[in-house]
Amino acid sequence: MKNASKNIALFIFSMFLCFIVLEVSLRIYNPFQWRIKRNKIILPVNRVYVFDNIKIDKLDKKITHTKNSLGFRGENPPKDLNDYLSIIIVGGSTAECFYLSDNKAWPYLTSQKLKKTYEPIWLNNAGLAGHSTFGHLILLKDYLTELKPKIIIFMIGANDIARDDLNRYDKVTLRGRYSSLKNFIVKNSEVAFATANVVRVFKAQKMGVTHRSLNIAESDKLEISKEKIESELKRHKKEYVDAYKKRLLQIISTSRENGIEPIFVTQPMLCGDEVDNFTGVYLGNVKISDSINGKLYWKVTELYNNATEEIANRTGTFVIDLANKMPKNSLYFYDNWHYTNEGAEKASKIVYAELNKYLDRNYEVFKKKNLRR
Repeated sequence: MKNASKNIALFIFSMFLCFIVLEVSLRIYNPFQWRIKRNKIILPVNRVYVFDNIKIDKLDKKITHTKNSLGFRGENPPKDLNDYLSIIIVGGSTAECFYLSDNKAWPYLTSQKLKKTYEPIWLNNAGLAGHSTFGHLILLKDYLTELKPKIIIFMIGANDIARDDLNRYDKVTLRGRYSSLKNFIVKNSEVAFATANVVRVFKAQKMGVTHRSLNIAESDKLEISKEKIESELKRHKKEYVDAYKKRLLQIISTSRENGIEPIFVTQPMLCGDEVDNFTGVYLGNVKISDSINGKLYWKVTELYNNATEEIANRTGTFVIDLANKMPKNSLYFYDNWHYTNEGAEKASKIVYAELNKYLDRNYEVFKKKNLRR
């Protein structure tokens, strides 16, 4: 019995010692490049990513992705930024377009279209893969309110689906206090923080939110009952959607308090209760994960998109319903969420057409003289 107690004590001491060594090591050198660290965003400033694409056959074989002095995609800000029609696009990976080269991402293509109509104009892409409204609020408060662009376009919804961790992090980050012992440990321990992020990665993979090539014609099928779909929709409404609405209200109020006008863009996706325009394959029973098919995923996504439109209408915020204007066509998507080059071009045309209506009404002073009414 005495030897057993000694062995348990030795094991506990060894684990504690390993934890201390790992904690100290991660504080000296941390190989993980997390984009949110506790309540701060770490932006990849002045970086150029050049890599060969051997994974996704719908994309270019050679891809170049550049971050400017702000850590965003696009031109560096001019010194006289206040004199410009300044626009920043915020979102997750569907805004960042990490796997599209600089001149093929939809925010860049939108900016080129706008330059033909407005001057001077400056547009940057501040999309960061994996970011939800939680990350958008931090980015807004830490960076964008200081930069003070005239407009911020938020492409939102996809990364907020079933994110129950956001409520806890809202309490910690946005209110500046610890909501639980667990959050205290995560905020103050490198080991705990890294572990929590790894868990979130696995959650994202389970939800099917990953970069992979999706072959609609050869994809596995999954049938889900009407009762199961209704049950899932009720669960999301009860547990997640109301909290999502509150975060949207925070984004709007924080933006406007700092002289920035927010614009929302709803989140498109390939799968849904429709037929793929390109292959003729029904998208509703495409298997997304072990418990999710295309029909269910789209109906859940619609809850968040509808919430976005509801809050926008309630607060007088301009909204671009890209979710319903973007065709469900596998030519435009390389997986369920992310655009091909053709998809980015299509998205930019839709966003430009809608955005131009808003800018024409509210920022006519920046319209080129020969185009003014």
